[in-house]
Amino acid sequence: MTMMHQWTALVAAVLIISGHVASAQSLCDTPQCECDDTLSQVRCSCRKVPHESQDIVLKAQGPGHVPRVATNVVVTQCDRVKVLAMAFDGARSLWTVEIESVRRLEMADEAFGWSDNGGGVPGQPPQPHHHHHPGLTVTITNVTSVPEVPSYAFRGRLRSVTFNRVRIDAVRPFAFSSLTGTTGRIEFRDTVFGQVDQQAFKKFAVNEFVLKGCRFEGAAPSRMLTEITVHDELRLDDVTLPVVQSYAFRVHGPKVFRVQNSRAGCVQSGAFEVKCRGPAFVEDNAFGRLERGAFAGVTVDAHKVAEADYQEFVFENNTVAEFEDDALVFDTNGFPAAHGLADRGTGVRMSGPVAHRPSGLLHGLSAAHGPSQLGG
Repeated sequence: MTMMHQWTALVAAVLIISGHVASAQSLCDTPQCECDDTLSQVRCSCRKVPHESQDIVLKAQGPGHVPRVATNVVVTQCDRVKVLAMAFDGARSLWTVEIESVRRLEMADEAFGWSDNGGGVPGQPPQPHHHHHPGLTVTITNVTSVPEVPSYAFRGRLRSVTFNRVRIDAVRPFAFSSLTGTTGRIEFRDTVFGQVDQQAFKKFAVNEFVLKGCRFEGAAPSRMLTEITVHDELRLDDVTLPVVQSYAFRVHGPKVFRVQNSRAGCVQSGAFEVKCRGPAFVEDNAFGRLERGAFAGVTVDAHKVAEADYQEFVFENNTVAEFEDDALVFDTNGFPAAHGLADRGTGVRMSGPVAHRPSGLLHGLSAAHGPSQLGG
């Protein structure tokens, strides 16, 4: 073999080895994961390889990175999953991320930050792209412990975010913030919240925001949801809260607002500041204590009022143990017919010490327009 042939063979061998090393650095080549031929479908399961590490780290760069051509990423049955900052942002064609049946899920700041142009910069809002990708769908199911949802963990273009059967120890300020466009749905189902900080959900638009079967171990703090626009439905269903602090829910625009089948130890004054574009329903709940004007902040959007497009407020079948004077004050500018209040009594089943009930509470609404109250 001539010297030229030797050099050619050596270069070819180096290229082959280099190519193999490069491909091995993808998440697809880790023992816990497998992918299709195009590397678009990524599925990882730690239990399938019990002799290997039961931890997975999701990241955008370096060994074990999420393939840039991935469209779906599924991670199941691991002891620990760690999501680094902007872990999925390099995958421009990504549609779904599912994390299921893991013991511990750790998130860095901006863990689920994503934009359809990729290459986002941590700490900076994602830049819009001319393509109309609907956004990333994130589903987190059956997770024993999420120590923290840090600031800006969810940012950028997200189609929907769902937590189901999860325990979250802490939700930090701006955990959900800087969302691009309108997110389709944010839902927490059967989720336990240890601590939720003020401004955990701030300044974004979403079609539906749902809390279903959730339990708060600490208070729902003031400005927990603030500067939020909900286009379709804001719903609390079968939710347990020890305290709902004043201005905990500051939301504009829902076509339907519901608080149903829920329990709250104390609802402070003005806890719900919700400007509705449709009806409001507060039904089948148990309240330990209602402070003055607990629901007075539930109003109808000014444009609806100007157009005389009045809505209904249904307050029925609620059990109240204790309440202050003027606890059941409602702004009827846009709710002239508050069902369950004027025509059929209060719709409230009274329980608890009689001494805590203001006199005349059952007399009905005093006026058709303007702030009105039950009582004499």
